[in-house]
Amino acid sequence: MNLTVVFDQFPQLQTERLVLREITTADREAVYNVFRTAEVVRYYDVKQFKAIEKADNIIEHFQQKYNKRRAVRWGIALRENPAWLIGSCGYNVLDPFAYFGEIGYELHPAYWRQGLMTEAVAALLRFGFEEVGLYRIEANLFKGNLASAGVLTKLGFQLEGTLRERELWNGERFDLEWYGLLREDYDSRKLSK
Repeated sequence: MNLTVVFDQFPQLQTERLVLREITTADREAVYNVFRTAEVVRYYDVKQFKAIEKADNIIEHFQQKYNKRRAVRWGIALRENPAWLIGSCGYNVLDPFAYFGEIGYELHPAYWRQGLMTEAVAALLRFGFEEVGLYRIEANLFKGNLASAGVLTKLGFQLEGTLRERELWNGERFDLEWYGLLREDYDSRKLSK
């Protein structure tokens, strides 16, 4: 597993329509704009932002995890406007012993249903399997998050199980669905295209 491509210098990824880049304090307004939206945090373990200072907190959280070499979070921007973030995605966990990563993502609703998150997550998969050398990539989500489940299944992830009432959020219990994609499945899908 090659973590130097992740942590020696912040990697920038590009797709046909997107730039995935480092999130900095200069992005606070854009980050706030995403997380203040109720639809975004509906299936997220973060409360809806009511103050812009919350954006500073989450940016600092992303930066601290990166500096400790535990995770990497990219801001998602359209190529025609790379200065304004419309969401984020990344590896919440990178395990150098088991060669797996766990991904997470969110996108402002103005950009839903355009295939943008599928494009961003596909870039994460390419980077994770081809550059980092991961064996397995996982994602977990609240049961009922059909849009996110659609992104994952479109990219070849398999639903591996449901952890009943696993998450406690705002005083309510939620089932957590666990999805996984192995390197061999990724390679097979890549070859068949």
